[in-house]
Order: sequence, then structure tokens, then C-alpha cells
Amino acid sequence: MPRPSRAAVKSGGERARKEPPTSRGGDKRERILVAAAKTFVDHGYTGTTLAMIADAVETHAGSLYYYFESREDLITEVLIRGITDITANTQRTVSELHPSATAADRLATAIKAHVTYTVTESDFTRAGGRAVGQVPAEIQRLLMPHYEAYGRFMAELFEAAKTDGAIAADVDAGVLRMLVFGASNWTMEWYDPKGPCTPDDIGDLLTRMVFHGVGGR
Repeated sequence: MPRPSRAAVKSGGERARKEPPTSRGGDKRERILVAAAKTFVDHGYTGTTLAMIADAVETHAGSLYYYFESREDLITEVLIRGITDITANTQRTVSELHPSATAADRLATAIKAHVTYTVTESDFTRAGGRAVGQVPAEIQRLLMPHYEAYGRFMAELFEAAKTDGAIAADVDAGVLRMLVFGASNWTMEWYDPKGPCTPDDIGDLLTRMVFHGVGGR
């Protein structure tokens, strides 16, 4: 991902940061990001310290400032990566459908891709689910353009499914989208990889609820 200037940061992009001069430094920077994401998943924003992240990569907390200007700079990058990664994955999964796919097919695919990626693929995305409500307003401001872009993509899928008749005409597609997102994002809090349901099972059940309901006949 291109690394923008401070001016780009002020417009809502990624924060500027110090650049390590070697590939070895780049590898360590990535290890710090991965460790930070995992720590945020386990402890949330308020419970995470730089010392905890440093311990995970076997370094000193002070050395993290070589790669990131502050704790807030680090969490911002982790959260932006989480939302941009899941956006790219969902969009790619939908784009790989056959051209004959219906609006319902596209929406169902997006919902299942979102659930699967959230619970199994990315600590960065799970960190976002855990920490995004805890971060300061400045970080929220930087994240919003990315969340809004993903929201617009999903909103188009919901509206298309409604227009196509797959969702009832009297249903508010925006409210339905927020209900689906709320349910799917909460999945990370209770999902057990040793449990009876796979992520595909959960995604299938969620799409069944959207299109068919679960009441007995």
C-alpha cells in the first residue's frame, strides 16, 4: 500500500510513519503490526500497552518508536488494514461470481465472505471489531472513510437484492444491512472453531435468515 504524506493523513488517510531503511527492518515492522493486531484482539484498545506488543516480538517498547510515532499511530494502521483487507476480500469474492449471478447470489456471497474473513482469516479485522468503539475521536475520524466505503459497497448489494425482489419491498434495506453487520461482527465474540458450526454454516444461516427466515412451516 502506498505510504502517504502527513498531508494525506490530515485528509483521512494513513498516518505518516518512519520508514525502516532495510528489508529486515520492514520484516520487523510487519511482525510488530501482526503482534499488535493479536494483542488488540485479546485485550482491546484500552487493555493493550506498547510493552505487551514489544514482548510479543521480543524487543523493547522504546524501539517501537523507530517504526511508529506513537501507540495511536500503531493502532490506526492496524485498524485501517483490517477494514481495507476485508473490503478487498469481499469485493474480490463477489467479482469472481459468474456474470449470470443474481442480486441475491451476490449479496449472499458478500455476507458469507464477511463472516468467514472476520472469524478465521484476519486478526487485523478482528482487532477492528474489538477496538474500534474504544479508540479516540481522532482515530475514528481517520477510519470513517474506509468504513463508509465498505458500507456503500454492501448497501448497493442490499438495495439491488431488494430491487430484484429477493428482499421484500416493505423492508428497510439500510436497517437490514445494519442488523446483518451487527450479527456477523458479533460472531467473533462467540465463535468456537471446535464447535458444531463452521464459518460457512454460520454464513449460510445468516443468509437464510435474510432471504427466507427461520420460522417453522
